[in-house]
Amino acid sequence: QCLKKQVDKFTYSTRSKKGLVGLSNLGNTCFMNTSLQCIANCYELANYFLTDSYKKDLNMTNPLGSKGVLADSFSSLLKNLYYGEDSVYTPRNFKRAISSFQSMFTGYQQHDTQEFLNYLLDGVHEDLNRVINKPFVVKDETPKEDSIKSREDWIGFLKRNQSVLVDLLYGQYKSTINCPCGNRSTTFDPYMSMAIPLVNKILPFEIKCFLM
Repeated sequence: QCLKKQVDKFTYSTRSKKGLVGLSNLGNTCFMNTSLQCIANCYELANYFLTDSYKKDLNMTNPLGSKGVLADSFSSLLKNLYYGEDSVYTPRNFKRAISSFQSMFTGYQQHDTQEFLNYLLDGVHEDLNRVINKPFVVKDETPKEDSIKSREDWIGFLKRNQSVLVDLLYGQYKSTINCPCGNRSTTFDPYMSMAIPLVNKILPFEIKCFLM
């Protein structure tokens, strides 16, 4: 399905809702609406789209993207939420755009919120990927200090992926496997979101994060 890019011209007014807008349920689309409300309130990302700064980064040749349709639709959604004067917005055009990018979201069936969010952010990332020609990157599996290995893996990731989504939302997840034979394998994989289990309040749950 070929979608026309939607162009919206909005300006702030005294009646603008500035993001305090509800999203209409199109039929089992609460998974989509909750994801959009969360990401729409990431100030740095929202401002990047509201000011049209994203247009200079549009990658129209990336086969993994949507030729800018998804990024434009997301920008239009944010402008309606921030510049619009209605207290409720119906994200029908955005739903159509994400469905054209990922067919599993066609129709009005229920889906997992995190799965949808990952598809959305990954699609927008590919639309805005500054890397035009992605090189083949060979991962070095030799044992090294964590500080060295994590940096090398991150540099390898950046050779193929550079966008505002990477700048704001990506990180590295350290995974270590100890084999009975005595070998130890450590990997540093990029991630955009992490599922955190709900635990009993009596038991502590600790996550360590390190700034790069």
